[in-house]
Amino acid sequence: MDSWHTHFQPLVERSHFNLTLNASAVRDVPWTARNTTRKLIASLQLQQVQTLRTMHLTIGAFSLALTLLTVYRIVSDARRAAALQVTLRKR
Repeated sequence: MDSWHTHFQPLVERSHFNLTLNASAVRDVPWTARNTTRKLIASLQLQQVQTLRTMHLTIGAFSLALTLLTVYRIVSDARRAAALQVTLRKR
């Protein structure tokens, strides 16, 4: 049978680990500082959302322009091909 002393050190380490994980029990910061921190986090999230929307708009406009250019090239090539007069040679 193992003695209690061999189990004591891992128990202390585990309890310290649990205490460090449970940071909600210790309130060192007043509620006003937490409130401004939350506002800062919310504004940063809003900036990221706005950046993402701008990026999607830019990529969408670029892909739309490329699509329209491709369709224009296809139609203009088809018109040029239809305007050609091909004469068949006799065998």
